[in-house]
Amino acid sequence: MHLLSIIEEISRSEKLPFIVIGGYAVIAWGVPRQTIDLDLLVAKDAQEAWKTALCARGFQLESEQAAFTQFHSQAFGRIDLMHVQLATFEKMHGASELKALNGTAVRVASIPHLIALKLHALKHGESERKFKDFTDVLRLVHIAGMNVRGEEFKALCEKHGTEQLYEEIVYFSS
Repeated sequence: MHLLSIIEEISRSEKLPFIVIGGYAVIAWGVPRQTIDLDLLVAKDAQEAWKTALCARGFQLESEQAAFTQFHSQAFGRIDLMHVQLATFEKMHGASELKALNGTAVRVASIPHLIALKLHALKHGESERKFKDFTDVLRLVHIAGMNVRGEEFKALCEKHGTEQLYEEIVYFSS
């Protein structure tokens, strides 16, 4: 059984919705890349229920922070849960798309929402991830045919990233 099948089973049986974000979401949109963990977006209100469900299925709690909870399983690897306010989750869930990953149908973050998450990570994240996240943004922009010089994309970058990131994306998208 694949990790996504387990997550989908938990979601169905416990009535806990989720959205795939991170590397698996980038892959679902057609970008070939490697990833070693599964990143999921969940409502903050459901954080404890997810923790209970994952621990009941043999996952070990590794780290718990305000916005993230990390789990590990010897058999399945690492799962990172990003928890957001219910209104944010509902907005992102409504814009997400159903995609098949490893034979399992799951909700995947929309490209604009995925780019917003990547921009946030680039703005606040670790420097060793910058190349991977920046490359993901460039590839997602290309796949979606986004106009990087348009006001909508610039506003997305200004809200979730920085002016410098916006300028770099425009430069490397040319």
